[in-house]
Amino acid sequence: MGESLILYKNKLFAIEIKRWKGHLVEREGDFIQYKRDRWTDETHTKVHKSPFKQIGRAIYLLRKVNPENAWINSIVFFEGADRIETNNDNVWFDNIDNLIYHIQNDGKISWDNNAEKFFGRCIAADYLYCHSWGKSLRCIISEESLRFTTPTVILTRKDIESISIVHHWSYDELKIKTLSGRIFNINRENDFIVVNDNGYKYRYAFCKLDYIKLGK
Repeated sequence: MGESLILYKNKLFAIEIKRWKGHLVEREGDFIQYKRDRWTDETHTKVHKSPFKQIGRAIYLLRKVNPENAWINSIVFFEGADRIETNNDNVWFDNIDNLIYHIQNDGKISWDNNAEKFFGRCIAADYLYCHSWGKSLRCIISEESLRFTTPTVILTRKDIESISIVHHWSYDELKIKTLSGRIFNINRENDFIVVNDNGYKYRYAFCKLDYIKLGK
């Protein structure tokens, strides 16, 4: 799951991607997922927040930090669902070919290269992963959290491709891979990163993370 921003011929498309399996029913602003267990044949239900509201908030936050005047076309893409029931007037697809056709032929255009300027100011989200919980998060890590001093060089965000974290009893070992392919090992005790997630700042301890991939 996540959001993507696509630029096509001076048109911007913000896409909320949901990989919800089974039968999806929109009800009272949320989505109810009905998924059959292939082993027991039982049907399990789960309530999800509306992806239409999520993409709306994501666009609002993008506009808040980006001064360029560009129209952003919003789309929700359901990948892998068996059946979808919704009367929502917002644009959504569950077929990749239809999605591509819409991007190529529909959507509102931004004039005077505003879409290209807007796109150029955006950066890809960073990726955090925790193996023990099987959870991941896309967010923006603060510049201050990505400054590491080694005996030979100071590493900053512009140098780093990814960070693998090995946990020890009293410290965390950060294996930092640079864009040039070099690996630096740095030990940290009780340290953390600060991230921006949907306009809010959070702290995540290295001891709770296993992998970080930086967006470019």
